[in-house]
Amino acid sequence: MELQDLYNELKSILQTAGYRIGEMEPIDYGMQFGIDNGRRNLLRVYQNKKGRVKYDYSQLKGDPAEEIIALIEGKRNRQQHDLDFPLIGSDEAGKGDYFGPLVCAAVHVDKNAAAGLIRLGVRDSKTMDDTDILLLQSQIEKLVSGRYEIVELAPGLYNQKIEQYRQRGQKLNHLLANMHAFAIERLLKKVQCNNILVDKFADESLMIQALSAKSRALHLVQLPSAEANIAVAAASVMARGRYVRRLSQLSSQYNIDLGKGASSTIVEQGRRFVRKHGKKELNQIAKLHFKTTQQLASF
Repeated sequence: MELQDLYNELKSILQTAGYRIGEMEPIDYGMQFGIDNGRRNLLRVYQNKKGRVKYDYSQLKGDPAEEIIALIEGKRNRQQHDLDFPLIGSDEAGKGDYFGPLVCAAVHVDKNAAAGLIRLGVRDSKTMDDTDILLLQSQIEKLVSGRYEIVELAPGLYNQKIEQYRQRGQKLNHLLANMHAFAIERLLKKVQCNNILVDKFADESLMIQALSAKSRALHLVQLPSAEANIAVAAASVMARGRYVRRLSQLSSQYNIDLGKGASSTIVEQGRRFVRKHGKKELNQIAKLHFKTTQQLASF
């Protein structure tokens, strides 16, 4: 790979994660560029005559250094899988949130769409606030129109499914694998694509088992922190955007603020909800298998 191409790829990965990237500067046997996320960091990349690449992380300073290294090493792992566009990226939202639905999104991204997503500033939704997520979700929907799928389990149905899985000796990750597989296979009915990248959430065998025999024959890769890839970052925004909208709708429906996560603040919100609407109605807004439910019962 030419150094300019490598720079463009690294720039895309790091920008997707929210970093500002400086121009490429040639150095002996390689290149360097600045990474600015509140302080100046310098990444140096060397390439020998055989094309082997070496990354010099010694000039990366402060808190961002660990994440930057993880993103670049993740890129190297993806290269080992020869992953390329077009690509279906899949991610979920709501898994760690007591209130609201569980959502999975799958997005088909080719090279043109990838360039467009980068220009929009698409990155891992965990680095963004709700306003930016909702704006980007609308923009992504237009950019990849007809090439995405969103699967959602409202709290009531989620609780029903979790109980069914529990009776079979299975857990949340089994349900999550089936949701990812369902979104991916619905999308594959619309587009032709051999490459699938999923943000790894459990043992790889769960996703493989969840997919149909036809889909298993495709090039499926599961990686931690896969949101560094623009396709998974887009899926992350799509899933989180749907989750944020549904949580807002539930708050309006019951006239009570419902927050994200499962902190002590969420416990207090749950207690206020139960006082106002009764314990039975909790099934319609919350994931009841969380320990938070037991904490509500203690008041």
